[in-house]
Amino acid sequence: MKQNSEAKTEMQKAKGIPAKQREELLSALKARFEKNMNRHKGLEWAKVQAKLEANTEKLWSLNEMERTGGEPDVVGHDKKTSEYIFYDCSAESPDGRRSNKIMTNIPHIRFASRDDALAVKLISDENDLSGNDTGFALEPMDENHTWIVLEDATAKITGAAYFGPESHSDRVWNLYFLAVAKQCQGMGVGSALVTYVELNLRNRGEDVANLLLIETSSAESFEKTRGFYRKQGYVEEARIRDYYGPNDDKIVFWKRLHKLKSDRHK
Repeated sequence: MKQNSEAKTEMQKAKGIPAKQREELLSALKARFEKNMNRHKGLEWAKVQAKLEANTEKLWSLNEMERTGGEPDVVGHDKKTSEYIFYDCSAESPDGRRSNKIMTNIPHIRFASRDDALAVKLISDENDLSGNDTGFALEPMDENHTWIVLEDATAKITGAAYFGPESHSDRVWNLYFLAVAKQCQGMGVGSALVTYVELNLRNRGEDVANLLLIETSSAESFEKTRGFYRKQGYVEEARIRDYYGPNDDKIVFWKRLHKLKSDRHK
């Protein structure tokens, strides 16, 4: 029965979805794309649509995600393969997809649980972040601190992040932890996690979250990490010399989450 079900699913993928349903899906994807341009700066919907229309299996997967309560959106573009990278940007895994175990081949970001602790620790260890003091019980310090993980199409965790508010500050938050599995680096996982954190904080409102900080090392081995944050729009705001050890400074990156009121009418 399982083999028959899988074969039927593969046939449906190859056949694609009905024309009307396809038109509605593309319309929904376009609306979400245009509403959330911060997720895919520099990308054009027309080119994304052309790629999708030429790939019936990808459209089928996106339609399944949309149908079961997900919110697929473009978060990057792989220049090597010319493929557009989609992630489910819904707040958490929809009940329908969890209960029916529908595999959409689209990675998903969700809130972490205690069961994810080992997977997150392994990713941290392979990135030499074992000294990170956030701990891996994945239990937030309070209700405002949040652990999230990114699962690939097989439900394997390939990245994680932890963020929360800075104490004694004016609406300042900190992305305390960000790590991506070595084999998945350069595939948009880190960008998707940062985008999710920023979106989550923006949705809380300007009166709650105004600035986001990210701290990292000045060591040569973290050069790619620093380049990644700059690419995400963060600027070096501060440097604390010898923070992690001799000649190993703490670098603080900074980003404003909302436009200044004086800039909104420009």
